[in-house]
Amino acid sequence: MKKLIAILMISTLFAQGPHKMSFQAYLTDGNNMPVAAGNYDMTFRIYDAVTDGNKIWEETQTVSIEGSMINLMLGNTVPLVPFRKAGFLEIQLQDDILSPRQEIGASMFSLRSQMAEIANTAPGYARLDTLSFYAKTSDIVANTDNQALRISGDTLYISNGNAVALDMYKNTFTDSDDQSLKISGDTLYISEGNAVALTPYKDSFTSDQASAIVANTGKTGITASQASEITANTAKTGITADQTTALNAISGTNTGDQDISGITTNATAIALNTAKTGITT
Repeated sequence: MKKLIAILMISTLFAQGPHKMSFQAYLTDGNNMPVAAGNYDMTFRIYDAVTDGNKIWEETQTVSIEGSMINLMLGNTVPLVPFRKAGFLEIQLQDDILSPRQEIGASMFSLRSQMAEIANTAPGYARLDTLSFYAKTSDIVANTDNQALRISGDTLYISNGNAVALDMYKNTFTDSDDQSLKISGDTLYISEGNAVALTPYKDSFTSDQASAIVANTGKTGITASQASEITANTAKTGITADQTTALNAISGTNTGDQDISGITTNATAIALNTAKTGITT
C-alpha cells in the first residue's frame, strides 16, 4: 500500500455561521511524487490525539485534485463543532490513510474563543447544551411549540432545515412499534425471540372436559353410564330393564298400559276377537 503524505496544510476561517474550515494541501506519494490528477473520495476525521484517541468528527467528500493540490471547505456535509482542546485531522484518500495526523491550530477554535467562552455570561445569548451551539435570544421565535419532526436513520430533522444527530443519545434497543405475533399451544411468541406464557390466563377445566362438552357426552348431575343410556334411548322412564326386554319379546300387539307378558298364546286370540267380548275399549 502506498503511503501518502500531506506536506502542506493551511487551516483558516472557522466561520461562526456555517461552522466550516478552509483547507488546502499538497499531496505526494511515498516516492515524493505528486498524486495523479482526478476525482477522489476523501474522508476527513478529527481526533483528540495524534494517534488512537477518540473520533469527534468525520465527513466524506469527492475532491478534484489537479497538480497534486486540493482546495476545499471542511464541514460542507457535516458541520464542524467547536472543541475544548486541540484536535488532530486525519485524511484518507480512497483506501490510503495519510500520515501523520495534522494538528489543527488556534484558528480552528475561533468560534469558541469569540463566542463560547462568554456564552454563559454574555447578555442576549442562550446556550443550547444538547447541540453544543449557541443562539442569540433575539433570533429565537416565540410560540414555536408546533414543529415538524422527522427521524431518518440516526438524525432528527426539525423545521426550517435544522437537524440533530442522535447516534450519541440513542438506546441500544431497536424500534419495537411493529411486532410479529404468533400463538403456538399455550405460548404467544413476539418478534426477536420474546414470548409470553398464556397458561395463567386459561380456565381451570381440563382438555378432556372441554372435549366432553363439545361432544355433549357429559350431562350435568348424571354419570357417564347414564349419559350413554340416554343417548342410546335404552333406559325407559318408570319401567325396569327386565320389563323392557319382556315388551320387546311379545309377539302380540300391546296398545295399552297393562303388562301382558306371558300370554303369548292368548294374545293371538285377543287379536282375532273382533267383537271384543268381555273387555272394554
